[in-house]
Amino acid sequence: MTNSVNSAKDLDSILFDISPKIKELAGLCEANTGIDKELFVKHDVKRGLRDVNGKGVLAGLTNISDVCAKKIVNGEEVPCAGNLYYRGYNIKDLVRGFLDADHFGYEEIAYLLLFGELPTVVQLDGFHETLTEDTSAEFCARCYYEGTEP
Repeated sequence: MTNSVNSAKDLDSILFDISPKIKELAGLCEANTGIDKELFVKHDVKRGLRDVNGKGVLAGLTNISDVCAKKIVNGEEVPCAGNLYYRGYNIKDLVRGFLDADHFGYEEIAYLLLFGELPTVVQLDGFHETLTEDTSAEFCARCYYEGTEP
């Protein structure tokens, strides 16, 4: 019984302890994702299911992405093919860059969306290491609960 209790405690610490690196990344994410509360008032955006009068719809502001589906032609707003922007970067430009560099760019995009900027080589290496460490822990936990060996 003691071994299973110790194993459960070890597994809990693997799965639920928050490492200093994860705390650092969470802080960076929060710092680069906040929306000034005054903007909700200025643009009359609801931050929940109800406004101050008990009415409203789920809506919000984001500084993570933007979709531009209209353009001005001869002074008139008209529909266009559209562009998707992540943190100010046109997704077409990001994808083109990754294709030119012959890699997928998933981790760079995830870093950009979470932390508000494209990573440096050092930041990307650290982020990759963090992702693989957590993936390994998840894999080990799954093996533990399924009773298989990693």
